[in-house]
Amino acid sequence: MFFILTKIVGLLNEPILHSLYLGSAAFILHLFRQRQTATFLFCASILLPVLYSITPIGAAFLRPLENHAPQISSAQLGPVDGIIILGGHTKSGLLPQERGQGQVSGSAERFITALALADRYPDAEVWFSGLSGALQHKGWSEAQSIRALLGELGKDIRRFQFEEASRNTAQNSSLMFEEAQPLPGQRWVLVTSASHMRRAAASFAKAGWTELILYPVDYQTRPSTEEFRFNPSRGFGLIRTALHEYIGMAGYWLTGKV
Repeated sequence: MFFILTKIVGLLNEPILHSLYLGSAAFILHLFRQRQTATFLFCASILLPVLYSITPIGAAFLRPLENHAPQISSAQLGPVDGIIILGGHTKSGLLPQERGQGQVSGSAERFITALALADRYPDAEVWFSGLSGALQHKGWSEAQSIRALLGELGKDIRRFQFEEASRNTAQNSSLMFEEAQPLPGQRWVLVTSASHMRRAAASFAKAGWTELILYPVDYQTRPSTEEFRFNPSRGFGLIRTALHEYIGMAGYWLTGKV
């Protein structure tokens, strides 16, 4: 039920719909002769897409999330016993199945980092975690896409392990703890997008992981400032990602998952 609810909330919070909400509220208030408030909301519905298209605004919301964990390199890690890569970096579903080819998404840095760390730490366990984030999963799972990609790259698939049941971050953390069974003193690395790391780290801590090394990748903002640009595609994308994480953190906190 929680998974379905998060998908519904996510759909309703699409930034492109915000102006529609404001415009609808303005229309209803106008019917009730609340003309001053209606005019304000109508103007806001027009201005909001302009603000969302200014990239420093979206970056200002997303940057604190991406700066949550310090950026590190593989050379700074030291000894590593296990590596966990969270799902969300493949185009899971009907497209890869019907094309017969694994597909990476805009978060492909997770997959690339997994291969780099696997080569650097040949004795460490390497886990890919995730089934699919779709409300109604169809086609290949993320694990199937990853196996196909590894095969295309000539990698020995036996080198990697897969947790293939989780649908969200809370399930990633609990199911990985059950399957990997980390021992006290072991050093495990958690790889996910920088914007997602705060919620992921909190979820894994709640599930019992106590010695995780956070390895954020897939940055979308600069460390401190953002060049002024009017770019609707990028601006709306930054807002969408930030809202997804802030609302996700609030939902996880309210339901005791962090």
